[in-house]
Amino acid sequence: MKKILFVATLLISLTVGKASAQFLMFWDGDMRFGLSAGLSIPMASMPSFECSETMKMVDGSYHHNWLAPSFKLYSGMEKELSDDIAFGFQTWLGLTKNKWNVDFENQNTKDVTTFKVNSSVLDVCEGLYLAYYLTDELSITAGAGIAEYINFHGNASSITCNSSGTQIASVDKIKSSRSPFSLGVGYMVNLGTTYNLSDVFFVGANLMYQSSFFSLGSLGENDVFFMNSLGQGVYYSDAPVNSLQLFATIGFRW
Repeated sequence: MKKILFVATLLISLTVGKASAQFLMFWDGDMRFGLSAGLSIPMASMPSFECSETMKMVDGSYHHNWLAPSFKLYSGMEKELSDDIAFGFQTWLGLTKNKWNVDFENQNTKDVTTFKVNSSVLDVCEGLYLAYYLTDELSITAGAGIAEYINFHGNASSITCNSSGTQIASVDKIKSSRSPFSLGVGYMVNLGTTYNLSDVFFVGANLMYQSSFFSLGSLGENDVFFMNSLGQGVYYSDAPVNSLQLFATIGFRW
């Protein structure tokens, strides 16, 4: 059922994207392109873990990064509906770093291994918005749409210490041996403001919330076949990625 839901959602997303592209042929409004940069506050749930009987997760040891830089490409289209109201499409293609760490204890030796995982999240957010112009140059916007992401499993490392806290082993690079990435689909909502510096340039700021209701990683909740290996009999699958992002945009329009 989860596979069917994922495939159906992905097809709907692609269909919406195609429809937007075809609509460009008939659009006679304002076109925009720019670069965005800001900060992302991850709201990710803990990954699902499976491990051998000798390894046990240390309670309360899971920690996720609380703040990460985020960079995006922006494109948009806006059409005036009245003197004060405008309607538009907007799309962001972004890259954010994702980091977390967790401890596992070997029940036989009492050694504790700390696994650190770094990954890159590529997300695409596209949707509709309404803009209200406070002046001829300044507007406030509100929008919503779909969000898709690919969480690329990057570098992972581990440090093992004995019961007295002395480091006895380390691994600098743990390669993704099973799942090199996970996919997710959800929605986004955003509030923003835009100021048109001239007929060519604009600046803006946006507050965006992204929530994923499905992740390919969730297929591996109880099956190590879909999971990624951290070594020493420990496997994990990513939880859906949710985040609150604040970023500024500078670009040009025509």
